[in-house]
Amino acid sequence: MRSLILITFTCVFLGLFLLALTASPSQYNVFGQAVKLPSVKIVSPSPGENIGANDTLIFRGVSSDNSSSDCQVSIILNDIRPYQLVVPIKEDDYSSWTITLGTSYTAIKDGDNKATAKITCLGTPANATKWNSINFTRINENDIVNNVSNVQSVQPTQEEL
Repeated sequence: MRSLILITFTCVFLGLFLLALTASPSQYNVFGQAVKLPSVKIVSPSPGENIGANDTLIFRGVSSDNSSSDCQVSIILNDIRPYQLVVPIKEDDYSSWTITLGTSYTAIKDGDNKATAKITCLGTPANATKWNSINFTRINENDIVNNVSNVQSVQPTQEEL
């Protein structure tokens, strides 16, 4: 009998917990207190954008942070750690941010690349973290120019005219 009561209590508790998680995806409850999840988004470069090999790689983004919250935003490229702290546009306010990633951090590879921004907010009763990723393509203009210059001109034959 005691086992049945314990199992029933556990199932009800778990059901209520799952209901609380699915009721509002932008927040969750910890010890009865609503905790709002932070948000972060990379706005530049755009997902799928082609970036030239000689272009400076500048990321810009937005987040749910403001001057009164205790959050930090950072970014990684192609999962190369450590995360690099971005620069808030306003002091202690990561609602808009930017960062220029140079070769001192990591080399940007030709072809497909992935950038991931992370916001971490310290809070009571719990800390919260969210991520946002984009894919972009680095295009080496020298390869394009070389390929174009190697294209041979084909003249139509007299029969084709």
